[in-house]
Amino acid sequence: IDVENQCPNNPYDRALRAICNVCKLWSTAAEGEPILWTKFPTFEFGKLYWGLEPIRRSLPTHLRHQGKTVRRLERYISHSGKLRFTFGFVMHHDVHLPDAYVSFARTVLRHLVEECHRWEGAMLYLARSSAGGRWPADLAMIKGRLPVLSSLNLTVAAQDDAEWPMISSLFADAPKLRRVVFNPPRQLSGGGKFNITLPWSQLETFEGLSYLRVNDSFFKLLSNCRDTLTSLKGEVEPSVPHTLPATTLTKLTTLHLRLLPENTTLRYLDSLTLPALGDLELRGDSDWGDPLYSFVQPLVERSRCELRRLVLAIHRPYPPKGKIELFKRFLEQCHLLTDLDIPCFYVSDPQSLRCLAVDSNLETPSTPRFQSQPAPNLERLTLRSDGRDDPSDWLVDPAELMRVVTSRTGIQGTVQLQEVRFVHSSRRDAPSRRTWMSQLDLVDHSRPLSVPGTTKAERQAAVQGWEVGLRDCFCRSFYFTSEFLNIVRQREMSTFLRGLEEYSLDGCDSQILAVSFRSHQSVTDPDVPQRRGIPRLLDEIGRREGAIPGDKLFHFRKRAAELCRKWRPKLLRDYRLSSYRWYRLNDFSATLKYVPLTADGEYTLWGLL
Repeated sequence: IDVENQCPNNPYDRALRAICNVCKLWSTAAEGEPILWTKFPTFEFGKLYWGLEPIRRSLPTHLRHQGKTVRRLERYISHSGKLRFTFGFVMHHDVHLPDAYVSFARTVLRHLVEECHRWEGAMLYLARSSAGGRWPADLAMIKGRLPVLSSLNLTVAAQDDAEWPMISSLFADAPKLRRVVFNPPRQLSGGGKFNITLPWSQLETFEGLSYLRVNDSFFKLLSNCRDTLTSLKGEVEPSVPHTLPATTLTKLTTLHLRLLPENTTLRYLDSLTLPALGDLELRGDSDWGDPLYSFVQPLVERSRCELRRLVLAIHRPYPPKGKIELFKRFLEQCHLLTDLDIPCFYVSDPQSLRCLAVDSNLETPSTPRFQSQPAPNLERLTLRSDGRDDPSDWLVDPAELMRVVTSRTGIQGTVQLQEVRFVHSSRRDAPSRRTWMSQLDLVDHSRPLSVPGTTKAERQAAVQGWEVGLRDCFCRSFYFTSEFLNIVRQREMSTFLRGLEEYSLDGCDSQILAVSFRSHQSVTDPDVPQRRGIPRLLDEIGRREGAIPGDKLFHFRKRAAELCRKWRPKLLRDYRLSSYRWYRLNDFSATLKYVPLTADGEYTLWGLL
């Protein structure tokens, strides 16, 4: 298991212990391989919430197994020999910790500190209040004894900065430190600063929270890592006025920032020049200017960088409109852009959306004329909408969107646009969600037909009626006893199924039958789409093991399986001729994805239906 640290739940440690518990031979073989013991567990003390999920639910678990925990740590130290190792140590503060518990935590920390000359990667969560109002004193021993430390993940929790200098300079002289994650406290009731001293001039990646009222790491990076920093990711809080001199970060390729409301951080970055920038991501809320036209476009022009990925997942209370020429000029500057993730309001105007189209009559994508088209190498387009805005600000013209898709498909045998994603942010019961679902239906119905001269098999309402009928009649998990005695109801079920059996798919595009209009389940991986729609329901009925009222008399299972076999050739033929497939991933996301005609075998393709 390749993991930098083992939070949460120590998966590597559990796997290694399972191997050692198979038999004595396996245990001896594992213990003879020092490399297997270089990923130490993460030792957690107190009640910690990692994200939203609690890792430790109660204190007595550790108190009952103190000896076992120490022996496990000593086993790792012994079997890893003299090799470098990674570890995690978490000591939280949101509950009162007994003195015996604090002493046990310090024992574990002391064992780790004694081996600090072998630390390669350290994940530390420190809270002053969990140790009687003081930081763990044993950590002071590591200063100047970290010759191989290359990765540091440090999170601190406290209400004020008392005695913080004891911790702030421990890693200042680590000669090989290159990757840092630093998260200071979000708020301080007693005031103060949590500035940290690091070997800034040698850092290559930095990630974490940068609350500018609490610490100055964000500006320390921009001022001291001009020739080394390659990746900067973090959340930036509104700050007091702060100015930056003109700065060029020659090697920075990745910049990810999360902005909070009323944030003016982008204004401070106007003096940055990033000639190597290829991945730019801005998330959160911004009330200052327009991030695309006031920050991103000037940055690209000033730096002359070639963006390959741009994410603008930013909500603005007043979306910009009427800047079609600026949008087109920006796209023409992005020759290497492959991933574009923007709010829908940038393309809610059909003329703005038309800027994404290319001339499909050009000879080959490698010609200079093709490269002068807007974002000629675009592969993935993500359109985001927010339920807080008026729907008119994020509704996209489906017909125009399909023209954009078509223009980027089949250029001399190549396919530029691989996927169009739709993401919506709102509460599940928000009125805007119904509007967004209607938008998806319009896009689905606007897809180019796969078979020239054909029409849709049925209107959406009719197919939705079939789906609801099949679910309610044949796919329920429970039936009342009275339903097995109601012959009239069973005849109605038979008549409903006969209507499907008598329907002919000749001269129709049958793909609509494979679309489910109920997004009741979610799929996390669009590369393994969930089977849904009429064919899926018929297949479920044919394979169903539970009883169906009237099945012995009307043979529902057999008839559903035969209908599946009857429709299968037509469904497979139409799907093979389709370049794009539509997947409803969940209630808040969907994707229109290109699938090569030769990508699926018959068995796999039938599984998609």
